[in-house]
Amino acid sequence: MSESPLPRLLADYRQGPLSPRETAAVGAALAAQWGHAVAAWPAVALPADAVVALWAARVADVEPAGLADAIAGLRAADLAIAAACAAGDPAALRAFDATYLGNLAAVLARVTTSAAEVAEVAQVVREKLLVPDAAGRARILDAAGHGDLGGLVRVIAIRTALNLRRGTDRHDALEDHAALANLAPEGDPELAAIQAQHRALIKAALEAALAQLAPRQRSVLRMHLIEGLTIDEIGRAHDVHRATAARWLEHVRDELRAATLRGLRTRLGGDADGIASLIRVIDSRLQVSFQRLLASAS
Repeated sequence: MSESPLPRLLADYRQGPLSPRETAAVGAALAAQWGHAVAAWPAVALPADAVVALWAARVADVEPAGLADAIAGLRAADLAIAAACAAGDPAALRAFDATYLGNLAAVLARVTTSAAEVAEVAQVVREKLLVPDAAGRARILDAAGHGDLGGLVRVIAIRTALNLRRGTDRHDALEDHAALANLAPEGDPELAAIQAQHRALIKAALEAALAQLAPRQRSVLRMHLIEGLTIDEIGRAHDVHRATAARWLEHVRDELRAATLRGLRTRLGGDADGIASLIRVIDSRLQVSFQRLLASAS
């Protein structure tokens, strides 16, 4: 930041004007904190306005006489990377992963040694902290600065791993049920047109196919079908380009189709006509569920 961050902070400071001495002390504290933040994240082009606005929000109610000390006491680097991640900066998201999730296997060693479970925990942590809520605000903006950010991430990761270990079967069943409600909804005209036992076969085959997806595939599918995120939002959550997120979704769709077809063949044996009619319904369901989102990626 070539110019002083002081004007930005004062624009968001609510307690009134500062005396010349207070202004000088606040300016010095701000410059020191900015230098610390930049040194902490050398690979990230920190969004100066967003960072200083976040700092200002944390000291907005401090009396002018104590403002310099309050700024000096901020966890400036944690708040800076939070602001950059919330802005969707790719370098910031990579830095977040490397700094806070890079040693997650060691952090979770007493809970799980499964690489797949560690990867799933990492993704859940990303979603909890980095994916904007309905109001468009990432939770990391509120979480950072209240204690060490690395410690907070570790706590969230361990709690997530424990919850997944205690409730894996229930968690998967609920998630799959929600996905099935989108892929094979009750009252669907195409499903209603086939016999009841075949509707059950489709749902059973889809359920088995969902269970075979890898953790990242399940995460992407959950974001699409259950959380209703856009291609851009899915890409930001995984720190990839929207075209990559679209390819992932296409792959998930293809995997679901192939696995469902295998399941139908197993359940129907040699009934080729029955398989053909049911797979047409599956194709229609997947097309309806994915078509609009994938079209937005082009």
